[in-house]
Amino acid sequence: MVIPNARVEIRDFAVRHPRVYRILFKLFCRLGTNPRPPQLFNFVGGEQYHELGLGHFRNLCGIAGAVADDRVLDVGCGIGRVAVHFMDYLNSAGRYDGFDIVALGVDWCNRRIARRRHNFRFRYVDLYNAEYNPSGQLDAATFKFPYEDACFSLVFATSVLTHLLPGAALNYLKEISRVLEPGGRSLVTFFVINSESRRHMPASAFDFQPTNGQFWTMVPDNPEAAIAFDENLIRDMYRQANLELQSPIHYGSWSGRNGAVGGQDIVLAAKR
Repeated sequence: MVIPNARVEIRDFAVRHPRVYRILFKLFCRLGTNPRPPQLFNFVGGEQYHELGLGHFRNLCGIAGAVADDRVLDVGCGIGRVAVHFMDYLNSAGRYDGFDIVALGVDWCNRRIARRRHNFRFRYVDLYNAEYNPSGQLDAATFKFPYEDACFSLVFATSVLTHLLPGAALNYLKEISRVLEPGGRSLVTFFVINSESRRHMPASAFDFQPTNGQFWTMVPDNPEAAIAFDENLIRDMYRQANLELQSPIHYGSWSGRNGAVGGQDIVLAAKR
């Protein structure tokens, strides 16, 4: 879940002092062995690195049934906030791959995580995103994940499709389906718009407003900063992607409702 103020403070420092930020980040990448970065470099999300990643890890185990020999794909791996919790969980038969559009985060993951675990690999992809990679060259709506068909048993994307426009979100779900083996599971987080979330939103920090493009946003001039989708559209996208919902949506507390989980809404599905 995004906490706007915390994220803005970290982002603002990087914007105001980009050279200093990059130098400090690269120094921390190369010095020491701790896979957890200082909070200053937790540029994805803004919340406390360990607590947020641990919450996602517990959801992957408790909701998606992650096991020690899973072949895991982390879509939008960021700075490894979830990956670090899998380091001592996966066995030698398991594997963990991740990709992200923020090069500094991928560099951190490869230096601080992959060097310590031979079955962990991370890739940078130069995708355009107005919020996170405005100079990117690739289009998320047509991007093909750099992996073979049916090579993963578990794919997850936390706080990723909440930054994608509808065409890109559908493409990502189709790609998740493509790289999943039959029966493989996916866990994806959303901001789901339905009657309940709409009732609570005006009193929350996430008061999304509808647009003419089949999505809701809090930042009309930069919609990818935070995007919400109508629940019926989400269900239709899953049908188009050949992914079958495995349980009722686990509604989160982001809108101010009494959610079953904290933060964003969680959709669990399986490859048909």
